[in-house]
Parts: sequence; structure tokens; C-alpha cells
Amino acid sequence: MKTTKILILLILLMCSLGSYCKVKYTIVNNGVILIGTKPRATFFNGSGFMKVNTNNNSLIYSLELYSNGNQMQFALKASLVAAINRKYAFAFPSKSKFLLKLKDDSVIELTSILHKNITDPSQANRCFDSYFPLSMEQLNKIFDGVKKIRVEIITLDRKTDKIVTDYVDLDFNKDKIGKQMKEWYDEIIEEYTENSHSLLSNDANIEKKDIKENF
Repeated sequence: MKTTKILILLILLMCSLGSYCKVKYTIVNNGVILIGTKPRATFFNGSGFMKVNTNNNSLIYSLELYSNGNQMQFALKASLVAAINRKYAFAFPSKSKFLLKLKDDSVIELTSILHKNITDPSQANRCFDSYFPLSMEQLNKIFDGVKKIRVEIITLDRKTDKIVTDYVDLDFNKDKIGKQMKEWYDEIIEEYTENSHSLLSNDANIEKKDIKENF
């Protein structure tokens, strides 16, 4: 619980810096370093409890590391993109579930701790980022291979305005996510090992204002 609260605070802090998706990034602020990977897209295969038409709709995901120099916390960052002008739109519910079925048929269940849903109607095809904390133990299991994932979503029928809590599945003939996550993890650790000390040291020398000063 304590780790989850710390991660929420770190994400909120880094989100305040603005948009930095689509590229690899390293950001340091207030003694916290954030390292993120370039996102990858994968398409839903159309299966799901409500059997909604999910063709050409995709899950965008990437891996992030948050650290204060002593503790490290990883998170899966995900968003949903619905094809423009299609019948359905998607969003993550609060504390949404993300299931990963591994090669040995065991299941890892992740729960989101923060998500930013879309408020701009002009971007109604996009559900903005949701964050799923990952332990090192979970990451090591994922590295061995993932053959299926299931994502809990809210489905909106744009014609009837009906909203249903639902899920969609992604099946893989061969592992994609496990291999990708291992590559990302190695890149993040390399970046962290090479640059975290100097970046955090430089950040520590920056004068920080107390929010209560002269209030």
C-alpha cells in the first residue's frame, strides 16, 4: 500500500511536466528520476465478453521506471485507441484490471492506480494513460513469455450512448510482450546505471521553493 501511494505521487509529479510520449525520455524533478520507453501498439483480436467489434482498435503500452536513487518502481503505462468514427469507444475504469497469461498458464493480475481519461471531445478516439505498478518478481515472470492478455475496459456505444464494463482479449501465436518488456527493461537499466547518479546530483543542487513560503 505504501509503495502504491508513493508511485501515485511520483506519477502525478511527472505528469505535471507535460506530454512526452512517442519517444524515449529521461526526466528528473524534485529528486525523482523517470525513465520511459517508446510505446508499442498491438491490436485487439475481437474477442471479449460482449463480443464488440474491436478490429482496428489498439492497446498502446510502454514501460516506465521511477526512482529516487534508493528505491526503484516499475510501471506498465497503457492507453486505448479506438479507430476513428467507429461504433465503439473505450476507456479504462477506475482500478481497472490487466491480466497476463504466461507460458505456463499462470496468470499475473495488475491493477491500475491512476488513469487520465479524455475530456476533449475532439480526441474521443483516445483514452489517455493508465498506470499499472509492476514488481521485479512479476517482470521476471513476464520476461519468460506472455501468450494472452485481457484488459478490463468501459465500452461506449456511440449510437445508443450505452455504457458497459467489459473486457477485450489479445491472443499471441508467439510471445511479443515478454520479449519486448525484457528489451525495454535492459534499456532502462542501462540508462539508469549510466546517468541516474549525475542527474539526481544536479537536480539536488537546484534551489527548490517551499509552496508555503509567503502564503
